[in-house]
Amino acid sequence: MRSDSSDIVASRSYFRWVWVVVGVVIGGALLATLVPIVEAAPPRPDVAVLVGVLTAVLMGVLVGYHSPGKTIAEPAVAGALLGVLTPIVLRIGFGFTLAPAVSTLGVFAGILLATAGGWVGEIMQGTIEDGDRESFQWVWVGVGSVLGVLLSVYSVFVLHALLSLSSLGILIAFLGSFFVTGFIVAFYSPGATVREPAVAASLVIMVDAMLALAGFRAPFPFVMVMIACVLAFFIAMVGGYLGEVAHNFRFDTSWGGTKRGRAIPKPGGAEAKLEG
Repeated sequence: MRSDSSDIVASRSYFRWVWVVVGVVIGGALLATLVPIVEAAPPRPDVAVLVGVLTAVLMGVLVGYHSPGKTIAEPAVAGALLGVLTPIVLRIGFGFTLAPAVSTLGVFAGILLATAGGWVGEIMQGTIEDGDRESFQWVWVGVGSVLGVLLSVYSVFVLHALLSLSSLGILIAFLGSFFVTGFIVAFYSPGATVREPAVAASLVIMVDAMLALAGFRAPFPFVMVMIACVLAFFIAMVGGYLGEVAHNFRFDTSWGGTKRGRAIPKPGGAEAKLEG
């Protein structure tokens, strides 16, 4: 069973403005750092917009994970406020005016993406139930998909801007993001979740391919997309395996154990003998 403190934390479902403020501060800090980084080397407004929009997801993940209780509405409101404040800051501070349609779309995108990030953060925290732990857990495919898109985009554009990566370096950073995604999903999820991030990685490749086509007019051949799906699948699976190992080591559980709820006793241990 969950601890009493966990039950108390999970029961805090009332709206808390302090986490809206925290979300706005985090989101503003991310926008003020990540967007200028990718915009500067070389100037790519389309990339800057993509990275800026995804900061709402990262903000939601951070708020959802670190805040006690269920805090999904709070990052959503923070995302809306960021969507309102960003055009004002751009106009007053930089003399750059966004079209009204773009500003309106930014508000709705901030709400939607921050909500998705908040959901991911809550799942990782364990506040929201994550389904049947004895079977394939689709909820963690969703978590892996959101994290995978976020990390794959950041790994390519932010790391390239910071480190001036070569083409090979960009490819390694891109594929490495799926390893990190697999590790995070397996480490934070209950049960044995190695396949889930692998499936998520393949889905992320398809999403990234559609983003490249729709946002950057950069179509990729179907064969290349399929090869990338297979590579991402196995790379994420390796990351998931190591994430499970780290999970078991950190929380002293057997394979498939959980840091939330009742830990599964190690085979041959005293608890296993008592239950047997």
